[in-house]
Amino acid sequence: MAHSQRFLRARLGRGCVFAGCGLLLLLSAAGCGEEPSGLRFELLERMAFLPAGSCVLFAGSHAPVDCSGAEPLLVDRFETTQADWSRWSLASAGGQAGLAAQGFWNDLAPHHPATGMTQAEAQAFAAHLGMRLPTAREWIRIAAGSRAQVWPWGPFPARSAANTLDLGLERLAPVGSFESGSTALGVHDLLGNAAEWASDLLTDPAAAEGPEDGRVWAMGGSFRRFKRETYSPGDDQRARYNAELLDPSHRSHDLGLRLVAGAEAWLRRESEDWPDSPEAHARLRAVGAAWGRAAVPLLRRLSRAEGARPGFKALLFGASQ
Repeated sequence: MAHSQRFLRARLGRGCVFAGCGLLLLLSAAGCGEEPSGLRFELLERMAFLPAGSCVLFAGSHAPVDCSGAEPLLVDRFETTQADWSRWSLASAGGQAGLAAQGFWNDLAPHHPATGMTQAEAQAFAAHLGMRLPTAREWIRIAAGSRAQVWPWGPFPARSAANTLDLGLERLAPVGSFESGSTALGVHDLLGNAAEWASDLLTDPAAAEGPEDGRVWAMGGSFRRFKRETYSPGDDQRARYNAELLDPSHRSHDLGLRLVAGAEAWLRRESEDWPDSPEAHARLRAVGAAWGRAAVPLLRRLSRAEGARPGFKALLFGASQ
């Protein structure tokens, strides 16, 4: 069983998970059900809660770079998988299923990262779930955390914590395979495995200035690149980032995506389709417990709003424990 599936079942209890059976190609025969609302409920179970907060990077002698966030985010703990992408491909008009046909995937490996899409295709996939790609600042905040750590897992390098070239695997691995390389919030594979499209690039005056030619960043490196810090001083003492400038139309075997969304707006919208049943409430309590007390202020406000769905009280109960 893939690590991502084990992790979520351990943290969130019963029920199929989005990274596992929820999006296999044979879903119509058995598994988690076909309704989009059901699949989106399972996606909720995959989200980490990133509270609003500071993330100030001190690298080199130039001014600090502020990657703080004023709103909480929901962040997919895992890179989008081939199973995720394939189910959308089969259902979408226009046949986005071409990634496998173009040779980017030799055989369907459901738990491996989906790769080979352009930035526009990645954005279209995210949009159909009401989500989006992270900005460069958001990605850095996810990886560095409030302590602005230079490695996703902490302040120091670690062996065998990520699927990078120095590990010697030289191929993609199932998402979530390197648990020791995850962040404190349980976000996996921010370093190595597949690089991840961002929606822009960081052009802070203290950063290495990027060209004004429409290129954007792919973040985090991949199995084809050596292990590298999220950020560090460059030769000219300006901050350097674990990012690569790419044309948005670029395709690569080692380039995929991760989903994010503004927590409040996404939860308000998605809650309209949450099942109102004891089983659903139990699963929501498990989600809240995984998010922890950092989510309490937002969940309390949402649960008290006029016309709020009862599922918010279940989320709040779990987060308050």
